[in-house]
Amino acid sequence: MRDDGWIGRAVVPTAGRDRGVICVVLREDGEYLYLADGRIRPVERPKKKKRKHVRPLCGADGNLLRFDGEVVTNRFVRQWIRQAAGHAPDGGEPLA
Repeated sequence: MRDDGWIGRAVVPTAGRDRGVICVVLREDGEYLYLADGRIRPVERPKKKKRKHVRPLCGADGNLLRFDGEVVTNRFVRQWIRQAAGHAPDGGEPLA
């Protein structure tokens, strides 16, 4: 994980009822990340999660959702997650 932030990264929560669901980080606030998957957690209602309860998606370190002033839709997030999961080895297992 690079030190320049988590925004736009594919991550997998490791705790809670959403554990194991691939999400994208929409924003960060101190020790919290706001995650969306486009289905259960839409962009309009991101999940607030502590950093220690998420892991980056294995092999997806180079995958970065870029929101350069564009409106991010749930459909776009779902498509991007599907693409990021396809590029991760072992079906998108989180890093240990």
